[in-house]
Amino acid sequence: MLTINPYFSFKNNTIRNFQRTNLNNSNLNNSKPAFLKQDTISFGNTLNRALLNAIDNLEQCRILSQNAQRASGDLGKVLSQYINTQTDKNLAKVVAQVDQRVKSAESIREKTTEVFENEFDNEEPNFFNIKKYQSIKTRIRDIIGARIILKNAEQFNGDVVLDKIIQAVKEGKLKIIGIENYSPSGLSQDLQYFSSQKLKELETAVNNSKSPNESKIKIDKKNKSTGYMALHLDIDLSDANRYTTSQDNYFGEIQILGKDVLALKEVEDFCYKLKSKKNINGGSKSYEAFRNHFLKYYNYGNKELVEAFNRYTKEAYIIQRKKNGLTIEETQKDLLPTIKECNLEGKIPIELDFNILRAIKDRCDEIDKITSDPQGSLEKIIAENKKNVSKADSNNKH
Repeated sequence: MLTINPYFSFKNNTIRNFQRTNLNNSNLNNSKPAFLKQDTISFGNTLNRALLNAIDNLEQCRILSQNAQRASGDLGKVLSQYINTQTDKNLAKVVAQVDQRVKSAESIREKTTEVFENEFDNEEPNFFNIKKYQSIKTRIRDIIGARIILKNAEQFNGDVVLDKIIQAVKEGKLKIIGIENYSPSGLSQDLQYFSSQKLKELETAVNNSKSPNESKIKIDKKNKSTGYMALHLDIDLSDANRYTTSQDNYFGEIQILGKDVLALKEVEDFCYKLKSKKNINGGSKSYEAFRNHFLKYYNYGNKELVEAFNRYTKEAYIIQRKKNGLTIEETQKDLLPTIKECNLEGKIPIELDFNILRAIKDRCDEIDKITSDPQGSLEKIIAENKKNVSKADSNNKH
């Protein structure tokens, strides 16, 4: 059985490092980074920035992030046991890859700021101590995260994965405390990731696994106006009967979605943050080009443009769901739905086409990678050009 490190992604159960950490482990396969290479939560309005600067809890968040590695390893062991594409041929046909990540200290800190502000806005706020280690860990439920990425849009794929999740629940290996099914309203059944019957089986299995004093759950159906589609499972990692590091008392989240949706989500997330007047990656200068370009053409005051872009986003997600048979790498290269393809030509500037936005994002990602790891990027450039020089010298000999 494969043992999972909390800082990796695996495709066909091959471990792949994707976090920006100096892991000198020869067993890690240094292939292309997986999609959870960075956490994109960020908050950019004036009040949030002021709160963030006023809240001196970064050290607590740093400890939280470091300690979460063990609990993430527990979740990883469960995933490697039940979502194993090497030993299960049916899973190999439907699962593209599985990713894991632990939130960075900065991301945890920003999330505490958001939650604090949301609580403050409530008429009956339920405040939590944003400087206390245990309080933050209890309230921020996605410090540990994982994604199971499906290969294509067929509903059968999602049901195969849910069968394995249900098995893990029944065998006492996975404690699910919440289920959120994200899907746009009116989406036809054939485009849903999971059948209604299989979702009901999951809900029943989760409730049957609970002790008499635990509350039963119901699947929370969330209709996203953006068209985003995924199943989110909230995990309790504190149960001593299931996990070896129960003393850590962490919670986590597993997302199940297709590579079709993921390809669009990577750039749509950035658009969503800017439409919500938030920053990208905590205001990182690496992404100023994307921010400046988007805000140059997206006019908050233009109601028709705002509505058209929201419609474009929703239609694009639905079109993505209909794509089949591409590998993850091909999906990343394949064109995203265009403005014209969504019948919105003339209503949205071509500069806001998702393909143009993705190209800008990809360039910003490269800049951010160099900025965060200049030495590593330099060594890669040197190594690549050494090969080119050697090849040129070899050709010159002939």
